[in-house]
Amino acid sequence: MIRIIAILIFFFLSALNLLAEKQIKETSLIYKKSQAIILNLNRGEMNNTEFLNLNYYIKKARGDDIKDIYNYYITQLGPKGYRKDKYQTKKTKESDTILATFMGDEYVISINITDDKRSRVVVILSIMNNEFLFKKNALMNKSNEDNPGFDIPDIPRYQKTKRLLSTRTTDMNERTVRQVMYQMEGNKKAVVRFYEIEMALNKWKKINQFEFSGYITMSYVKKNRKAEILIHYNPEVKKDVIMILEE
Repeated sequence: MIRIIAILIFFFLSALNLLAEKQIKETSLIYKKSQAIILNLNRGEMNNTEFLNLNYYIKKARGDDIKDIYNYYITQLGPKGYRKDKYQTKKTKESDTILATFMGDEYVISINITDDKRSRVVVILSIMNNEFLFKKNALMNKSNEDNPGFDIPDIPRYQKTKRLLSTRTTDMNERTVRQVMYQMEGNKKAVVRFYEIEMALNKWKKINQFEFSGYITMSYVKKNRKAEILIHYNPEVKKDVIMILEE
């Protein structure tokens, strides 16, 4: 079980962090900015590398063909030093989509432009540091060393683990979610017992625990915070992993 964190936001861009402000102002990333409606905005870091995800839509009008919008991004990003990297189109009965990637010296910008064939065009933008392209493959790291990142201070770490992944995501309301994944060695029951004892010592209160199809999920609360600990087999690393989600 991997939760998808999606916050619907209908405010404009006044509260963006410095990375988002820099990228949007300098590269004019929003087509028809005055008419755009923000659906989703997340900023954060993965293994110490920053990223930004922005999802918005505009109501269709004359000249709002997805190819025209794609060409708009070419004219905006080219002079800023971004070069076209990948381009793909998809057509279905419900929608037409362009998927494109632009490479810069420091950042990579991925764009998904979708015409829903009704009344609007939806644009999804991802801005990430070039290092992100390498760090997002951290699950395949074969060494015994931790990947760069962080642990959550008051959530104990099982001793026989290797940190594969850590992410921190913040929305426009400054709500932050942290997620850490560890590769583990040992018996799942021993891991469960470890967290039952150590979470209580760290003043977390267990509110739920269940097992399903090889997954063990433990849910905790601490004042106004929530945490979930998920233990399961991950086919990518061919090992059992511990996933911790805290908000």
